Amino acid sequence: MQQTSALRLFLRCSVKRSTVLRATGVALVITPILIAVNQWERIAAGAFDARFFGKVVMTFCVPYLVSTYSSARAESVQTLKNSGPSAPERK
Repeated sequence: MQQTSALRLFLRCSVKRSTVLRATGVALVITPILIAVNQWERIAAGAFDARFFGKVVMTFCVPYLVSTYSSARAESVQTLKNSGPSAPERK
């Protein structure tokens, strides 16, 4: 039961406005760099076909999903820590 609630919390965190905006921003910065590195020959040749644009979309998805995962995971773990029973303080 606890795993299900943790998964639900993670999914809620992953679609929060702040998470989506952060992931979009990261992807918009990283995607052009990855495209330039990975598709330089096609860009230089001007080979902008459907396959190229498909790769652009897939390249955008990678940093977006990595950023979404890391943000949602960090927030859900922090929320679970804050809502759980208080642990005794160590000296």
